Amino acid sequence: MASDSDLVTQLLPLDELIQVVYQGSSRFVVLSSVESDWTVHVGLSGPGGRWWRGAWGSKDIRGAVGLKASSDAIEAYAGRLADAFAKGEMCIGNWSSQKGAGVNLVLGTTTDAPAHVALAELPAEEAAAFATKVFTDIAIQAQSRGSRLHPSPFAAVSTIATLPSKPSGSRDPPSKPSTSEVERKAEAEITALQTELAKAKSAPSGAETPSSRTTGKRRADADADGATSRTTKTSRPLTKAPSNDASKLRSIAKSGRGPVAAAARGASLANPTKKARKYQALEFGSDDDD
Repeated sequence: MASDSDLVTQLLPLDELIQVVYQGSSRFVVLSSVESDWTVHVGLSGPGGRWWRGAWGSKDIRGAVGLKASSDAIEAYAGRLADAFAKGEMCIGNWSSQKGAGVNLVLGTTTDAPAHVALAELPAEEAAAFATKVFTDIAIQAQSRGSRLHPSPFAAVSTIATLPSKPSGSRDPPSKPSTSEVERKAEAEITALQTELAKAKSAPSGAETPSSRTTGKRRADADADGATSRTTKTSRPLTKAPSNDASKLRSIAKSGRGPVAAAARGASLANPTKKARKYQALEFGSDDDD
């Protein structure tokens, strides 16, 4: 069993915690601290700001954990409460704005045994003193960041710049190339292409470059394809529909009439009917009759 003197050490996970709780139309700020016991302060935000305070001593802690709980068990319990505090798993139980209302802080609302800390409202003077103390602590912490209330947005950049370098033997896990690396690779490729183009322009007219050889090969392939296409077109048989005159001649030849039909049968066009020709002798007058 842990002694009362060791109790504060086991409760240190609950020290210096702050959280905002929204409940209905109200907003509360909750602070947790550990001195001789575990103390919580709850403030109501708004024009009529009010403060409440509650505390758990060794008796309350042992009542929640167990009378014979070890130091490890108490520390584990405090760690669970701190985790619930950081996640905002809390509420104001029995909330009422009336003076003297018996409100309490319920911490660990998702656990089987949440902690219920009774709250008592502070007088105005004591509430103002506590608020001043909180702001004093904030001002002291702000001195380490140039007296700024909030950390500077450039703090992360400066932290990365001052990180120590890794040993020479260490290896980084493979990562995706950054945008700057991609741009550098693109610029290198563009430079290589420009260099090749410049060499091609400055080369003699008869010299061949890799790009000219590739262009010539493509042109030769294109010419060969064109020649093959022309040869295919030329080798096709030409067909022509018969004219009307040829059709007429074949029709007459089949009928067997006329000189054209005779010519079609092999007869002479000069004597297609093969009739005997009569020749009449020519008579010439004598010179004596004159």
